[in-house]
Amino acid sequence: TCALPICAAVAGATVVALRHTGRLMRASQAQTTVFDAAGEYRLEGLPPGTYDVVGGAAGQALVRVSDVELGASEVEVSLVLPAGGRISGRVIDERTRAPVPRARVEVERSLSAGASVAPLRASALTDDEGSFEIDGVEAGRCSIHAYALDYAPRAISGLEVVAGADAGPVEIALSPGSEAVGLRFDFVGIGVMVQVDGEALRVTGLVEGGGAEQAGLQQDD
Repeated sequence: TCALPICAAVAGATVVALRHTGRLMRASQAQTTVFDAAGEYRLEGLPPGTYDVVGGAAGQALVRVSDVELGASEVEVSLVLPAGGRISGRVIDERTRAPVPRARVEVERSLSAGASVAPLRASALTDDEGSFEIDGVEAGRCSIHAYALDYAPRAISGLEVVAGADAGPVEIALSPGSEAVGLRFDFVGIGVMVQVDGEALRVTGLVEGGGAEQAGLQQDD
């Protein structure tokens, strides 16, 4: 990591090789979790092709090296993990304003990696006061999801994360009990679902009354 002026090896990290299978499609080809004092890793048995190599560690942001061309010979890819930023805040009951302890708050990431003792997801559980802190979030805009037993999950998008700074405090109000019955997901954002379709992204769903619908987006755009 080069988060400080002096770089140090990251002893425990997860590295994933994503093979390009289309202009917008990436498929996880290999994954490894390493605990090495020198920070060295090795992915073997990869077929030739174009790859993105992604690495991450606890408390530090992901790093992605794109368009790595792999032929018959070995390729060395160095990953420099940034410290990233922080998201902090509280999860509360929307009706009573009481804190919601042991709620899971997770940063939405495009990378789908398998289980690991050094997971790539950035998440935290709230304490008895409903407070949470998530470190190592990549700089830029992101969305967070909050989940708790007997509450409807909620998503908040458009958070602006700056490296070395705190994007909070963020207040997440969850709909409780009977109010959550039949409610699959509460959201703050534009309310659109998309999937990769060849060389484009296709709209597969719109939330009624959401910003995407109001802007004129339609199914199959």
